Amino acid sequence: WQATGTLDLPSLQNVTVSNAFKGASNMGAVLLGTKGGLLEIGEQSFQGCNSLSNIVIGASPSGVALKLGPNVFAGTGVKRVWFNGDKPPVFGVVPNAYTFGTSATAEGAITFYVRDTPGWAEILAEADANGGLVAASRFDTAKRQRVVRFDGVAYDPEGEIGRIFDER
Repeated sequence: WQATGTLDLPSLQNVTVSNAFKGASNMGAVLLGTKGGLLEIGEQSFQGCNSLSNIVIGASPSGVALKLGPNVFAGTGVKRVWFNGDKPPVFGVVPNAYTFGTSATAEGAITFYVRDTPGWAEILAEADANGGLVAASRFDTAKRQRVVRFDGVAYDPEGEIGRIFDER
């Protein structure tokens, strides 16, 4: 299927169909589960969406770990990812498959925005100790990527998605 602009699914809970949005060529941003009920995004859901540069990932219900499958956001355009949850997701890791970007994505090309909460403390400490970069395994990428603290308001300086408020 084809989509252009921003795909906003605030009440999304699960994407369990592999390749659900695969190849939507002109989609620049997705906002997924921003109302706080996100549980899982299955493998290859947005693979090949090479215009997709901004991703806002909502929070899971309290006490539930968000699951992200392999190759979920495997595309060449990923630049910024906001996590509205209080802790990192669980990745479905597969050898030579990456949740964000591709094997050609350069070190530091993706910026992950995370909350300054106890759940993210270890990743934030690693970023502080390494000039803002964390190990590729932290977000299941091919190379080290950048991490930035944010206050729960996702903002895209290029104006592609505007301001997104956490509606939990």
